[in-house]
Amino acid sequence: MKIDITAEKSSSDNLLSTAFSLLYLTFRNQNWPVLSSIDSTPKILDIAFPDKAIVYYVASFTKNEIVELSGNIPDSSLAYFWSLTIYDSSGAPVKVWNYLDQGFTGLTFYQYTSETGKILQRPLTIGPGKAFDYEPTTDVYCIVQRIYKKTDFTIYPNYVPTITLKPNTENLKEVTTRQRIFNSEVIQFLLWGAFDLKFSSKTPQELYPNINNYEFFLPSINQTNLAFPNSSAKYLVTFPESSNVIRVKGKIPQNVGYKENVIFISYMAGNQNLTSTDNSISFTDLKTDEDGNYILYAAYSKEEAALYGYDPSKYNLVTWDKLTNTFPMLIFRVVSSITNSSEPSTVVQENPILAPFLYQNEDNCISGNTLYEGGENNIPGMGEYYPIATTFTKKEPTESWNFIEDAKNNVVYQSWNEVYGQIDFENQSDENFVDLVTLQSETVIIDQ
Repeated sequence: MKIDITAEKSSSDNLLSTAFSLLYLTFRNQNWPVLSSIDSTPKILDIAFPDKAIVYYVASFTKNEIVELSGNIPDSSLAYFWSLTIYDSSGAPVKVWNYLDQGFTGLTFYQYTSETGKILQRPLTIGPGKAFDYEPTTDVYCIVQRIYKKTDFTIYPNYVPTITLKPNTENLKEVTTRQRIFNSEVIQFLLWGAFDLKFSSKTPQELYPNINNYEFFLPSINQTNLAFPNSSAKYLVTFPESSNVIRVKGKIPQNVGYKENVIFISYMAGNQNLTSTDNSISFTDLKTDEDGNYILYAAYSKEEAALYGYDPSKYNLVTWDKLTNTFPMLIFRVVSSITNSSEPSTVVQENPILAPFLYQNEDNCISGNTLYEGGENNIPGMGEYYPIATTFTKKEPTESWNFIEDAKNNVVYQSWNEVYGQIDFENQSDENFVDLVTLQSETVIIDQ
């Protein structure tokens, strides 16, 4: 069943749209002046729920300028996914090219076949008129390049498109790495303030009314547009109850990768107030059995997760930042080539995990029950690939387990009732730490 949650555009949405337009104008006609990567210390531009596997480069222009883009695309040994997306002044995606599109069959874009049958190359073109590959619809817009990394490699300048402005190529301003990072820090500061203004006074029930917030559901397109979504991805979200612990049971398909229908899967421990990501994990790092089944926990700490069954030898854990995140959420992301398919329903029949691509629309939020079982008109559900979330109300530890780490970074289980308050763990020397725990409590050590 589809739940209608259509609402009027709020003043905070208008504020964000105005902020996006001003930022586009501030950084227009510059050589990729903005960068986002949270797989760095410190994180760079942690907004719009990024994943640590993804690197973004951003540039902006006005609709009357002629922009040409050319360059190289990383192959399957380096990346899971590559795309260029144009976002309008509201942060909504309006045009996307990815490496599976016709014309991107080689590693250098853009390729096409001439009338004589020769394979030629030319830049992608953006400008005012139907003769270009894309004609902007808003006064200002931005272009975002996404790369989902499979391994660490040098992205800039090797795999960032060359920008050419016509007719005045000298109008493109060069940007140093230091300036690019500084720009990104400024944007993060400004947008965190705007996002916090929009979300901080809300509850999950107010943001997503008439839906079960404690199971994975699919937000509407209007609800995700402000977070600069990937047009080739779908995002399911859920929230914790008072315990701030979520247990997820799911399954990974056998074939996931660069040329597959299912390209990439990940979870993100997000901050709804700031649209930032505290922690993330991709499908390659999930502990699965031989059939692809897994259990994942999300919590503020491993100690809190342990109260609800977390075992680090069996399960993965993503954590929220207790100091900065007062509005925790968990996001399930699946990236697919289905947007390149002429028969998406057939693709979903063969890959049920992609069912959300058949459901999302402008205003309706889709419930977990529909995503799991299927909907009207014989639209299939995700079935066993639907991530089943279990949330908990808060409880105090009784005969539970506490976690500590010894000097060798081993995880040590200690009986809460037998040991808690009896040993001054912080003041024990490295060499006798484990011996003290072993003597005074029942201890299991698991190498990490």
